[in-house]
Amino acid sequence: MIASLDVNGAPIHTLLARRPLPGSVREGGGYALRWSGTAVMGVLNLTPDSFSDGGRYPDVAAALRAAEAMIQAGARFVDVGGESTRPGAQPVPPDEERRRILPVVEALASEGRAVVSVDSRHAEVARDALAAGAHIVNDVTGLRDPALRAACAEAGAPAIAMHMQGEPGTMQADPRYEDVVAEVEGFLARQAERAEADGVPSVMVDPGIGFGKTSAHNLALLRAVPRLAAAGRPLMIGASRKRLVGELTGERDAAQRDAGSVAIHLDAARRGAAVVRVHDVRSHVQALAVQAGLTAGAGPGAQDDRIVMEGMEFHGYHGAFPEERRFGARFVVDVEMRCALPDDDVLARTVDYARMYALVEREVTRRRYRLIEALAARIAERVLISDPRVREATVRVHKPHAPLPGVVRDVRVEVVRRR
Repeated sequence: MIASLDVNGAPIHTLLARRPLPGSVREGGGYALRWSGTAVMGVLNLTPDSFSDGGRYPDVAAALRAAEAMIQAGARFVDVGGESTRPGAQPVPPDEERRRILPVVEALASEGRAVVSVDSRHAEVARDALAAGAHIVNDVTGLRDPALRAACAEAGAPAIAMHMQGEPGTMQADPRYEDVVAEVEGFLARQAERAEADGVPSVMVDPGIGFGKTSAHNLALLRAVPRLAAAGRPLMIGASRKRLVGELTGERDAAQRDAGSVAIHLDAARRGAAVVRVHDVRSHVQALAVQAGLTAGAGPGAQDDRIVMEGMEFHGYHGAFPEERRFGARFVVDVEMRCALPDDDVLARTVDYARMYALVEREVTRRRYRLIEALAARIAERVLISDPRVREATVRVHKPHAPLPGVVRDVRVEVVRRR
């Protein structure tokens, strides 16, 4: 649901879970993942026959390199799929789907750097993927299968319900609607309510651009994004490289449709989409960042506002030598956050200092790094994830007692991370 607006007037979206998601915070008996504006979900198709990128990742290592590039480019979600659902696609046996996705899901989830979504319509595959560490299930059939809803409920995982008329093999044969917006809107509301009644913590909805729809249907749904988003659940739009872009631009090669995809997704973001599902993460993240700055009216003055937390001291176990990792040492951390600060005296409109302190404390005291460079980078990433209002994080980690052959007052690294 959309809980509120951030300081720039962008909606803050929420997904609830009963187990932690990367970037989530403890809330009541579960966890809440919140983000401001429009997040990016990177598409990782581990299939030989997907319409624009089939066969690109022949092994686990190649898939993980692609996922790492998406995360580095700014993807908050990575959607891992082992069955193509393009028009005319043939079903994939669940055992083969498992073989394709489970090693990648497990490796990505263990890193904890992005929300790992599994794109599957099969309950047994979803159940095993959740057991392997996936955080969310993306179902193109709209959570129709009670067993799939049960798998999400038992794991305490949120789900994505997408609308599709028919099956992938036949969905584009002759799609018909009396009122495509009303019918898709009604379906998504019913399926989300059904899933939540069955114990799924929360549901994101997706109108299914290109799934059993003509170009006219797709355009009607894209123009209706404000109406679909107003229902309160996070809305995902996925038009990346689809036939609609080709029909609007004349580009026949799906892999060359990224510019048109960015245009559609920017429009969806302006209209209220919480997530865009894309192949080209870097271009989308850059375009969304520019649009956010333009629509928020953020000038140089807003970027000059800063919150600085300086001199946070902890005992940690970081270093390359066994003695450092055994006995530990004192580390000092400074965090500088650039954001537009409120002019009023409302506590909720500024950064939560206590949350940021706890975040730094966890990274320094509960994890171990060989390099303080890696520690500083991780803290900066966590700061940006923790509060969408922070546009830039500068983190300095001091190691006053570094084991060096001489007198050195301090060793310090400084990293800067931006949205």
